[in-house]
Amino acid sequence: MIRSGVNGRAARRSCVLAAAAMPMVLSAAAWAQSFSNITPITLPTNSATGAGQPYGTSITVSGLSTRIRSFTVTIQNINHIAVGDVRALLVAPSGDKILLVSDAGSTTQVVGQTWTFSNEAATQLPTAFGVAPTSGTYRPTVVSGSALPAPAPGLPYTTDMSTLYGKDPNGTWTLYIADGFPNFAGGTIQGGWVLNIVGDVDTRFTYQGVLTSNNTPFTGNMNVRFSLFGAPFASIGETPLAPSQTKSFTNVQRGLVSTELNFGDAILTPSSLWLETAVESPIGSGFVTLSPRQAITIAPQAGRALVAASAERAPWSGLTGVPARVASPVTAYTNSVGSFTPANYGSTTYVTINQTNVDRAFPAGRVLVNWSITGFTNIANTAVNIRPRLGPFIGTPTRFFFNTAGEHVTISGTSIFENVTAGTHTALLEVQRTFGTDALRLDSQDSFTSTWLSLPN
Repeated sequence: MIRSGVNGRAARRSCVLAAAAMPMVLSAAAWAQSFSNITPITLPTNSATGAGQPYGTSITVSGLSTRIRSFTVTIQNINHIAVGDVRALLVAPSGDKILLVSDAGSTTQVVGQTWTFSNEAATQLPTAFGVAPTSGTYRPTVVSGSALPAPAPGLPYTTDMSTLYGKDPNGTWTLYIADGFPNFAGGTIQGGWVLNIVGDVDTRFTYQGVLTSNNTPFTGNMNVRFSLFGAPFASIGETPLAPSQTKSFTNVQRGLVSTELNFGDAILTPSSLWLETAVESPIGSGFVTLSPRQAITIAPQAGRALVAASAERAPWSGLTGVPARVASPVTAYTNSVGSFTPANYGSTTYVTINQTNVDRAFPAGRVLVNWSITGFTNIANTAVNIRPRLGPFIGTPTRFFFNTAGEHVTISGTSIFENVTAGTHTALLEVQRTFGTDALRLDSQDSFTSTWLSLPN
């Protein structure tokens, strides 16, 4: 154990801190979380600017402790006489401006389409005249990159979604949708939009310690201030690597203290890190800094495993010694339904959600699925389980509780299927009512998207 003490004038209120454990727990596996704003947007037919109504719909992300590994933006239930007029600009909390689509998709009419934009998508939307788009996943597609009307921010824009990789996802995301030719034809975005964020390294860690006073475990109340430094000893003019964090502890028993700390990206620095603690007891008496500082290290995993960008990006061609699983091509399928035929699913046993099923050919190996569906109930306090199924293989169910009746919400989930046999399997979603008296209801305002990734052995 590391023991620290204080001396001199403040000794009458000094303590000794013994760090029983101070692990830094970082999440090695990526996670995904969806956020949605399903406010319908109307694209005008007679407008000076073509700005959608409402113009600038936002999603607020908060409480996420990881940075962005990747993300997608889904625009749901697109209806337009000449869909090539649709323009969409995403503004991230960092201020980055990503033009997702502009003057793409040809001049054809679409009804109930859903487009998901991903930097890792295989294709862009069609741009040739007369070639109709379909619901699916696309890279940002821009034919004309002129500025969108105010109050959307002005040029320059980017189409590279990876500019956000490694950045903080928390804050307000805003999507501006406008019609490039408002005097010709209008349309609607009936399902709003969905933001799906995949995070990477979790910067939180848990501090655990034992506080003693005069060799006796401390009992009572105290404040502890934690500061992160790059050196083991204090020096003139030094400042913490991140803002200090003060935690209050009440009714401490046997000296045991445990708390979660999060210094953000500062914890991922490749240099040595040292944690300084200062104790205030009684509360209000002033802090006493304990010494020595305590060394902390990142758990053995990649501290920065992001998709490299710009000059850091290396091509796959010419690389040798790549593991077989990495080198094997990934088979990806996306199944989207932009507008559901009205249906109710109230069974207490699992039943297939119509229009979510499609036959796909998979190689042997593991299959990862990310899915998202919108729906509602007519009676509050109704709960459902929704799970993916791949032929005979059953995925992990996601349970959702409807607190409010009549409100369309987005439900999403992720599952991994192990040891999938090679062949054609039906990929679908199943639903089961587990509580309440109503059903999961789908109507023409609702939509569905699933992406199936096959990882060969």
